[in-house]
Amino acid sequence: MVARDSLLTLISRLATALLAFVGSVILARLLGASGMGMWAVMISFLSLVVHICGPGISFANVYYTAQRKFTAGQLWAATLLLGALFGSLAILTGTVLVVMKFKSLANIADKRLIFVIMLSLPLMYISTWGSRIIQGLNRIPLMNLLEVIAQIVYLIFLVLFTWAFRWGLWGAVFAYLGWHLSAVIGLAVALGMLIRPGEFGLNWKAVRESFIYGLKMYMGKISNWANNRIDMLIAPLFLESAQIGHYAVAVAVSEKLWMFPDAMSQAVFPRVSADARGRPELTVQSCRVALIIMLPIALGLVSIGWWLFPILFGPQFQSSYILMVAILPGTIAFGISRILTVSIAGINRPAVLSGAVAASAVVNIILNFLLIPLFGVIGCSLASTGSYSFEMLFLLWYYCRYYQINPLSVLNISRSDFTLVFEQGRRVLAQWF
Repeated sequence: MVARDSLLTLISRLATALLAFVGSVILARLLGASGMGMWAVMISFLSLVVHICGPGISFANVYYTAQRKFTAGQLWAATLLLGALFGSLAILTGTVLVVMKFKSLANIADKRLIFVIMLSLPLMYISTWGSRIIQGLNRIPLMNLLEVIAQIVYLIFLVLFTWAFRWGLWGAVFAYLGWHLSAVIGLAVALGMLIRPGEFGLNWKAVRESFIYGLKMYMGKISNWANNRIDMLIAPLFLESAQIGHYAVAVAVSEKLWMFPDAMSQAVFPRVSADARGRPELTVQSCRVALIIMLPIALGLVSIGWWLFPILFGPQFQSSYILMVAILPGTIAFGISRILTVSIAGINRPAVLSGAVAASAVVNIILNFLLIPLFGVIGCSLASTGSYSFEMLFLLWYYCRYYQINPLSVLNISRSDFTLVFEQGRRVLAQWF
């Protein structure tokens, strides 16, 4: 069942990644390296505000839905309320930072772009948190379908506003707003079909406990963001927008590897949360299967990337290849971390996660300030690889210590893992064809 859900999720993630990749190609070709750099900084700033102002309600929604402590209707009502409140707080916080001339935004001349795109903040909270209710209900295919539909809508808006209308960065901003608005509408329709009559309603205990659980995940969530995205806000202090654009394209390509562990983690999390023992054998095998898939694809990217980048993104993005090669080892390590993270969250150890990602974020920040001045833009890639690897080793150490497991068993791929991948793949394909 887990393998089937993981493969179905993987298929939808492949579709979503392909659509997102096409979107990245469109943006890179139409905005150029400098415009792509400004777009990456703007999205990173938006992500910073989102993480600073909002608690980790996503984990709370999966946990409480899987535990059946509150109904889906009660959690959806709590999500709408909390999303509106924290979304408003995020808009206010972002506005203050822009007015105070946040230094990382210095290269973005038209600050109106930032003010307009911040209107998506409440929608981002509601769509992200609400989708986890569907995950907690173990309706994985439905959640995947909603993600694919939202990505298709985003691509349509992107083509319309940036290519057809030639609105440049403004077109990208309007496409981004349309994407998150369509995601919330789709989510509301889906949950409307899943929630039983009379279930929807504001339960203040659900609101309070979701908020408290989310607060436990808050520092970990902030640190996790810093580990993933802080380089995009440190880089403008040392680099030109075009260099940041090259790095943003390298990151966009390498991070597609995460669709594989993410597909598995979405199937693993509700099952770990619902099991008193935490099902360590499931986590261990999921990590090995993720390696089976990620390693060959990473080698393929290294083999053909030198020719692939200029063909897809344009000759000016040739240098993105070297940046991708430097970040790929860390990308693979962080893919394993994503599975370990949901497994540790599923056994209700949010403080451990907060400590792990906080330490990793500190490593990331220190490495960025050390390596970017020394090596230029490739320092961003090296810093990310270092911090991602640190986090994976920390989480692996804790998880294996908690369950008294040999760490090598988590990473030592066996013949049965290959058999599982091929058998489940064959079964899913047989159902479809």
